[in-house]
Amino acid sequence: MTAPSSEALGSEELVWQRSAPITGVKLFTPTTIVLVLMAVVTMVLVGMRLGTGLAPFSSMTDSYAWGIWKTFNIMTLTALGSSGLAVGVFAFVFGQHRLHAVMRVSLVLSLLFYGTGLLALLADMGRPWNFYHVLIPSHWNLHSALFEIAICMPTYFVVFLLAENTPPFFEWLRKKPSWNAFAQRWQGRLVKAMPLVLAGAYLLPMMHQSSLGALMLMAGGKLHPLWQTQMLPLLYLVAAFVSGFAMLIVTLVLCCLVYRRPLDFGVLALLGKLLSYTALVFTALRLGDLALTGKLSLAFEVSGISALFWVETLFTLVPALLLAVPRVRAVPRLNFHLALLVGTASILYRFSPTTVVFHPNGYAVYFPSGAELVISGGFISLGVLFFALIIKTFSILPDSLAGARRQEHAAGLD
Repeated sequence: MTAPSSEALGSEELVWQRSAPITGVKLFTPTTIVLVLMAVVTMVLVGMRLGTGLAPFSSMTDSYAWGIWKTFNIMTLTALGSSGLAVGVFAFVFGQHRLHAVMRVSLVLSLLFYGTGLLALLADMGRPWNFYHVLIPSHWNLHSALFEIAICMPTYFVVFLLAENTPPFFEWLRKKPSWNAFAQRWQGRLVKAMPLVLAGAYLLPMMHQSSLGALMLMAGGKLHPLWQTQMLPLLYLVAAFVSGFAMLIVTLVLCCLVYRRPLDFGVLALLGKLLSYTALVFTALRLGDLALTGKLSLAFEVSGISALFWVETLFTLVPALLLAVPRVRAVPRLNFHLALLVGTASILYRFSPTTVVFHPNGYAVYFPSGAELVISGGFISLGVLFFALIIKTFSILPDSLAGARRQEHAAGLD
């Protein structure tokens, strides 16, 4: 897949101007049926785990008191679900208005990643029925990083993400005569409340993404020096922007290929440009901090840990430098593959400090059990299943209308 030549642009260029559901495809396909079965198996296992306790289902120990459901489904996948935050900030705060074409896709991704992450957190808790304590101020530990995460993440999901994702639902509801008046009334109320919704939708994820970094900061010497730094809260927040843009690019290109949707090369190039900038900022902060604190020499030791560090760094830095070149990010195929590399590096960066380079003592080892892996993968399949069903039902994916000019295409590449 490549961008058209300059001669092919002009009146024939396709630009995402509106959203539309996927039509002409079955709601349930063999793939979605497999995803349904995986999700059902996961829910059964989660139910059994809630009834019997953690021990039969998890490899967690006193030393490794958190397992893959936290370290991967929460710490890692919520970073990939930060596309709504990344797109929203750059569209509304920095005036990148062309990003409104992909706003709905980014918000659905955030909704599903955070939703499945909270389900994984439910499975991870030893006594999830005690979660109601978070609603009782007298039980709060205001000095705990986990307290802030426990407040911010559910509130962000239940209040702000759901509110941001309601416009496509109201549009679908307005097509039904008996619900038209109801949908119009509540959609109008939502429009009036949207400034407050947007403020909360930016503030809360920034707070809990940085708090996840603060949580690892508290690990102290248990975390390898190449990852342990006072900059962790800021690095985790910037990494969330990087992950969000990478995940959005990969999702858009895959959807356009699978469902034969046309591509808006200008918007994709703009996303590649923003991914490049945020990835370069992240890399500069990380390497600069290591150089200033005298830890950079550790990266040149011959070890598996240093190799992991360079995989994370080069998979972020090299694609970012390439995406900084307009001609490179103008090619959707290159945009996709480079975003995939950056997304992989961001997954490694968020997962490594919690598991791979986290050593609570000299002998403790953690590797997830088969049940943990099945449940973790099942939550991912649940998110993919709901994404497929949502884009086939509601107007989420950008649709195209012909008639844009070459200048509009070029505006996304500079």
